[in-house]
Amino acid sequence: MSTREQENLPDAGAAGQRLNLALQGGGALGAFTWGVLDRISDEARLTFPAISGASAGALNAAVFVSGLMNGGRSAARHALEAFWRDVAEAASISRILLAPLVIAGHVETVRKAFSRSTRLIPGQLGNNPLQPILSRHVDLAALAHPDAPRLIVSATHVLSGKPRLFANAELTLDVLLASACIPGLHPTVHIDGDAYWDGGLAANPALFPLFNDSERVLLVRLMRSGAAEVPRDEKAIEAYIRNTLFARPLEEELQRLALAVPRLSERLDEIDATLDTEADMLSQQPTPGLVKVLFQKGYVAADAYVARLLSS
Repeated sequence: MSTREQENLPDAGAAGQRLNLALQGGGALGAFTWGVLDRISDEARLTFPAISGASAGALNAAVFVSGLMNGGRSAARHALEAFWRDVAEAASISRILLAPLVIAGHVETVRKAFSRSTRLIPGQLGNNPLQPILSRHVDLAALAHPDAPRLIVSATHVLSGKPRLFANAELTLDVLLASACIPGLHPTVHIDGDAYWDGGLAANPALFPLFNDSERVLLVRLMRSGAAEVPRDEKAIEAYIRNTLFARPLEEELQRLALAVPRLSERLDEIDATLDTEADMLSQQPTPGLVKVLFQKGYVAADAYVARLLSS
């Protein structure tokens, strides 16, 4: 395994900026986050001591750090590209990123579609189709390496409804599967005898651990609760339910942080996908075309952010 002596992420010097990352989960919109990571990792003056992620955000973080530790920034970008290519091209894996659609009330519809797509694959039905892709793209030893950025992954403890946070050495494929586990579609993930579901339901993502020191934090936000007007049709109502479920944990934690963290507005930056994405993108399958569009949107948004950050 290579370390920081290659082109990894050395400590920032006087001209550099240390930037902790908070990656919200959001189904197919995780491709927007990929675009953000691709751009900011290409900026040598930025370093990323800690990354917190939930659901798709956790998967992006794990793949990114795996590539980072095995070959530096360029390898991290290539790792994410390969991961999202696999996600977009695999028919069964497309349904892993439909969590909001399932929770909005279409469990049986998606389950039947998933069942049809896996009927001819022995042993596939009832398994999480994300597992083989994660096995190819996540290096658990790299995540646990002492030189790796601090990585925080959230999963929802089913019985208590509370988040559990897993750090580098605790990370396993089961933890990542739990963080992106769609209730009603994928098998519940058991860790240490307890049942876990999608981390986005309880901590999307966890922010408090990123403010334990003087680091600046960049939040990549993929969704918000509320609506510009009262939802009236089925599609709008589903979007409202979805956003309320997955956005509220983040919004509530931001409210608590405002009371606990001095000068929060000066330390927390945000790239907001909701400013430049359609409301229904979250419920769509991550086809190659959609993934490409979202990647480009994330890249452009991050490019503008980097320009503002480094010119200030």
